[in-house]
Amino acid sequence: MMTRSINRNLSSDWMQSFESFKPKKATIEKRVKLEASPSDIEFRGGKMYVADDQIGLLKHSRLFRKTSFKATPDLNKSFDDLEGLAYDPRNKSLWVLDETTEGEGPTLTHLQDPGKRRSADTEDARVYKLPGIPGIDEPQLTGVAMMNLADEDDTRLVLCNKSNPPALIVFDPRTGEVSEPLLVPGLSDDENVKFQEVTYDPFSGNIMLLIKKPREIVEVEIARSWSGPLAARVRGRISLKAFDDVDLEGIGYDARGRIWLGDEENNEAVRISYEGEYED
Repeated sequence: MMTRSINRNLSSDWMQSFESFKPKKATIEKRVKLEASPSDIEFRGGKMYVADDQIGLLKHSRLFRKTSFKATPDLNKSFDDLEGLAYDPRNKSLWVLDETTEGEGPTLTHLQDPGKRRSADTEDARVYKLPGIPGIDEPQLTGVAMMNLADEDDTRLVLCNKSNPPALIVFDPRTGEVSEPLLVPGLSDDENVKFQEVTYDPFSGNIMLLIKKPREIVEVEIARSWSGPLAARVRGRISLKAFDDVDLEGIGYDARGRIWLGDEENNEAVRISYEGEYED
């Protein structure tokens, strides 16, 4: 996995708005029927992990052959409202975002080996209660992803807040600190925009942000100057407006670098490709 430092000098054109990027056109390559309604999807080798609001965490064991899910019942009891998954290939662990946990607000659970059956109280499953987010009274956290890493021992996670405002938040599990909301130019200042999910692109080192309104995937780079705060800028766009029948809920990269979307309403995982420019 590519890792890069989040510290860099920011040029004067850093804060380009997303309107300055023409969206690429996406096409559907494959649909896989699931035995769950995916609120998010993530990949670990050839296996797909699916977060289902009602069932819990499931594993799709034969993605390219036959649909086969194997739930982990003991683990599922520990979650109330699964909203996001993030895979860390350095140690093959999985981060799970639970928006509400017994009325105590959002939590992150770090699973050292998601293939085992366990409860969240075992030694290889650590739970982090997320503190309040500066400037957001009622956060609506709907996604989690790994971040560009400064070094092999530095794990940072990016959370996405759905609205009011739609923004990205960086969480450091070592210190328990959360960043100020990172506003995305051209998106976070629009009250009609709804952020849905995030995933990490291991090839660019950037975050891919799934947006329901407008229906797009937006590539976002997060960085900071040596002395300044974190900032987010748009690096590219993929239009999903042609997919009216896809209920956009989750996003993930498989081991071959292909983008998959979770379709919650139709119980499907949808693989897409993109090229050229989208035109209305």
